[in-house]
Amino acid sequence: MGYFEAIFLAVLQGLTEFLPVSSSGHLVLAQQWFGHFNETNLLYDILLHLATVTAILMYFRHDLFTLTWGYLGWTTKEGSLFRGVERQTIHYVILASIPTAVIGLGIESLGIETLAAPSLVAVMLLVTGVILWMGRGHHSEAHAGDEYA
Repeated sequence: MGYFEAIFLAVLQGLTEFLPVSSSGHLVLAQQWFGHFNETNLLYDILLHLATVTAILMYFRHDLFTLTWGYLGWTTKEGSLFRGVERQTIHYVILASIPTAVIGLGIESLGIETLAAPSLVAVMLLVTGVILWMGRGHHSEAHAGDEYA
């Protein structure tokens, strides 16, 4: 993989990570497009996701420190979004992570090769697009009369 491809994949990861689309799916398709799908790019994909997590941790560091201090029972800053509910927030995050872990461990048996097949990824991105498109239509219909209320 050359520098251009590496930078392109990194930018693609950054742009799609926070959208309601699969950043990993887009990486699979881009790697296929570059002709590198048969190479082992798992390490590069892991590094891209690690960079994303690092950026998130840096951006939300003050909130994470506030949650940690509050969880430990220390006084938190006045005006904090989490003030008084730090323990509850952390417990909810852990609780919400359990289904994802169960699903992840359940599909792990399928193997990365099956899940990263470009044809399957393309179909699933189309399915996601249709679901998002259908949801958008209902949202705009539901609020169409709001501007006159």
